[in-house]
Amino acid sequence: METREENKNFILIVDDEVDIGNNLKEYLELEGFKALTAENGKQALEIFKENNVDLVVSDIVMPEMDGIQLIKEIKELDIDIPVIIMTAYPTIEYSVEAMKAGAFDFISKPFDFKRVLFVIDKTLETRRLRELAKRSEYYKKLSNLDGLTEIYNHRFIKQLIDREIKRHIRYSGSLCVLMIDIDDFKQVNDRFGHPAGDLVLIKSAELIK
Repeated sequence: METREENKNFILIVDDEVDIGNNLKEYLELEGFKALTAENGKQALEIFKENNVDLVVSDIVMPEMDGIQLIKEIKELDIDIPVIIMTAYPTIEYSVEAMKAGAFDFISKPFDFKRVLFVIDKTLETRRLRELAKRSEYYKKLSNLDGLTEIYNHRFIKQLIDREIKRHIRYSGSLCVLMIDIDDFKQVNDRFGHPAGDLVLIKSAELIK
């Protein structure tokens, strides 16, 4: 696990009570984070345009755009930024509404700064693990594709056929394999060059897909 000194996470604090936002910002910066403040959801969305934010800590009751609407707007942007909701009114109704909207966790005002730090660390670690899982899945998928045509490569096709043959034998089914050849493909390479041959392969793969 990376320490905060190795990777300073960027936290955006959204609260219309400026003193509270600034106090939390100062505390988090002392703990090794980078932090910015916004006074409402609209200001927060503007900050997203110019900064790579790792986590949002937002009040739930604010003018212009509250914390619930901010979560929905972040989801509309299709960016994976976890949101922690903070409030002086920690009711069941608020909690349920925030969680339904997609909030990751809840912290109460006035702050217990150790509790705030625990929730933030837990949220960022969960995000890190989720990104690692996505990256692993992406590279696994990439390793099964041909780099030029982006269709399954020879190695994966062989594994797939072996698996399908065993499955059809087990269930007494039938299996059909279609093989397609490009006539006189060598002549394309010889006459027009390999870049043209690559283009033929790419277009042929697109047609098959």
